[in-house]
Amino acid sequence: MEKGNELKTILRLELPTLQALTPGSLIEFALLDRQHTVLRTGEMSLSEIAGAVPGDRVEAILHPGDTIVTTVTVPPLPPHRMGAAVAGAVEPMLLGEIETLAVAHGARHADGTVAVAWGPRERLARALAVLADEGLSADALLPAPLALAQTENGWTAAVRDGYLIVRSGPESGYCWAIDTVTPQQDGAEPAAAALLLAMEPALPAAVAWVPPVPIGWIAPEAVESRTLPAEARWSGVAPAWSLALADLQPRHAGRSRWRKPPI
Repeated sequence: MEKGNELKTILRLELPTLQALTPGSLIEFALLDRQHTVLRTGEMSLSEIAGAVPGDRVEAILHPGDTIVTTVTVPPLPPHRMGAAVAGAVEPMLLGEIETLAVAHGARHADGTVAVAWGPRERLARALAVLADEGLSADALLPAPLALAQTENGWTAAVRDGYLIVRSGPESGYCWAIDTVTPQQDGAEPAAAALLLAMEPALPAAVAWVPPVPIGWIAPEAVESRTLPAEARWSGVAPAWSLALADLQPRHAGRSRWRKPPI
């Protein structure tokens, strides 16, 4: 466990887009205990949160439009070569230069797959600096799907800011922009169609929605459909890796428990 054995609470912050983040941004947050039970939720400006809601660990949930989450396949390699192998697998997927991105990844599984996420390096570094300046040194920058509660043998799905976000495993998930232009049949919301389209390659055994469930959602016959408590939006166990990379952290950010006092 990070920060020794004294971890009691986790403060999760749902960030706006990296471009829009300022000290005055209104941020929805949740305070969790060590079992990831939600103790408190609310909304405050970023500049107010540190003094009002201290947490032993700070995890920022990135906007789904700011990161890509996927899996790649790499050969068995020693740990010191894994980063280069993952970067090599990611590079053909990119429209720009990999040097402009921060890339984070998990461990290699027995089938050769590795969970990976990336986002804009400079904007992620700026976000870490803004958070640190407000007394909220981030221990993790989580891709949006990886904050959702997990569904055993299935997917957890939610809608946020025009995106469908899905957690498909302990380290894996997806974000898709929802098509709001194409007309849907029977008055169904576009998010319902988006999830059906995403499931076409391989059906999960179950889909659990973080409410609200989109109007018109009907699961395929072979898929169990559930609705989770609203707290499932916050309560997922995060993987050991995130986009809060060491070389992105502001130089003045330390491991102090200091939090900016309320004004």
